Amino acid sequence: MGYVPDGPYVLNSGDHANESLELLALNDLGFLEQQLGIRRKKDKGKKEVSEITKHLEWELEILKNVKPTAICPICESRTVRYFMIQTIGEYTRTDENHMCCLGCRDKLLEKAQFENPTLIPLAFPAMKRFYRYNYKKRRLIPGPTIKKIKKIFKKAFGIEKVNRKTMFEWLKKESRPITLSRFSIDLEGIQQVIRY
Repeated sequence: MGYVPDGPYVLNSGDHANESLELLALNDLGFLEQQLGIRRKKDKGKKEVSEITKHLEWELEILKNVKPTAICPICESRTVRYFMIQTIGEYTRTDENHMCCLGCRDKLLEKAQFENPTLIPLAFPAMKRFYRYNYKKRRLIPGPTIKKIKKIFKKAFGIEKVNRKTMFEWLKKESRPITLSRFSIDLEGIQQVIRY
């Protein structure tokens, strides 16, 4: 990635005035994607791409590719890849302990207390499913479980404190090129046969 911004980008107007693009990663990812599409149309034909377009592209690329860093609470050896949601009627249950790695999916599903538990990948684009469309405001608003989901994502991705500066620093850290000290291979589910 060539472009790395100097600091958080704060919006000046609109529904998210005085909010930074970095905080919207947890609060309204769909808005960021929508804005990127709008900004690309506005920048079409111009010699230089606007700063907000560059910032949105930078942030969304990171959010699309970032992997969780938390260790699976079941096997305590591999990184988490999923979290579980349990629903019965209008009641939804989930918490930070309902995460697992690829190999522990069945064990986590066995712990479910309600029928039809759902495993959801720990990826930022998956957060959009927990927002519902508000027809008056003509945009997505948080669903009832979004606070719990945010806690899960913060724990899974190693985000300790959520404010403009810390979210920007976390994104900047995740945008660094992979070095040997940051590189790890998850060989889970891959079998390799070597014949001599």
